[in-house]
Amino acid sequence: MKPPIAIGRFLGAGLAAASSLWAQGFEVQRSDRVYPPLEPARQIARELYQPAGHNGIWFLGNMGFALRIGETFLFIDPAATDAVYPTTNPLVHGYPLEAAEVKRADIVLYSHEHSDHMDRGLFDRWRELKTEIWAPEYCHRFLLDGGIPAEQIHVARAGGSVTRGNVTIEFIRARHESRGTSYYPDAPDQDAVSVGYLLKTDFGNVFHPGDTMYLSEFNRLEVDYLLLPINDTDLGVGWAATLAHRLQPDVIIPCHYRMWYKGGPGQFFGSQSGHPAELLLALLVRGYSLPKTDIMVLKPGGRLFFWPKIE
Repeated sequence: MKPPIAIGRFLGAGLAAASSLWAQGFEVQRSDRVYPPLEPARQIARELYQPAGHNGIWFLGNMGFALRIGETFLFIDPAATDAVYPTTNPLVHGYPLEAAEVKRADIVLYSHEHSDHMDRGLFDRWRELKTEIWAPEYCHRFLLDGGIPAEQIHVARAGGSVTRGNVTIEFIRARHESRGTSYYPDAPDQDAVSVGYLLKTDFGNVFHPGDTMYLSEFNRLEVDYLLLPINDTDLGVGWAATLAHRLQPDVIIPCHYRMWYKGGPGQFFGSQSGHPAELLLALLVRGYSLPKTDIMVLKPGGRLFFWPKIE
């Protein structure tokens, strides 16, 4: 059976965009391979920090997000420096918010210590701003070694929660695995190495699962905004589609894809592969219905403004 024409056109548009990018020419970066030029990101500093600004979510690239909720500024797995993932392969795009542009960060939430989630290049900024940091215990030694004072560091462990202002943050179990094997095989306590976050706000509940396999306990969560990783480890587009179907959120923002080039030229979607078009196809072939859900594909620097939740 052929896919509906809308899906076919979406996929065709993605292939056409890739062909167009190839035709634009390449530049050599950091190796003998050739890659497309670095794509500029939409810059967000002025918009994020403007007085009496909007409540919302800004996509920082990979699995990083900035949130403004009232006068509380939160960051989840933010990426902003070249320390994100030391590699011989270049980044696909620039950063929407440079480290020096972070004027305020009340709370930073880390899902685990992998450097594409815990950007070591931001540690000096957190120390200067006296930012409150929540992360699994396994992350703490990296934060301390990076010069973060112990009094700024707090344990994020499944089952716990913390309230700051008008935001309650619940810590949700996560299992960062690849093909059924933990990335932390020597850790007897897997709850100490990775975690997800459910932010309960006046605008609805925001779920950032972190890098995780699909866990049946997710089905009990009430989620309005799902920040959905679609990379080809952990969930992948298949389990990501299942999670979306089970939760039936109002909004899905795909993330954790297209951060850097893994292979040679032609691998345009980078960052552990995955692409929103594949997520749509997975939803289609499984017959999943999302009647009240908007899927918002944000470029780095893209934003979603919150509106008061109507019961």
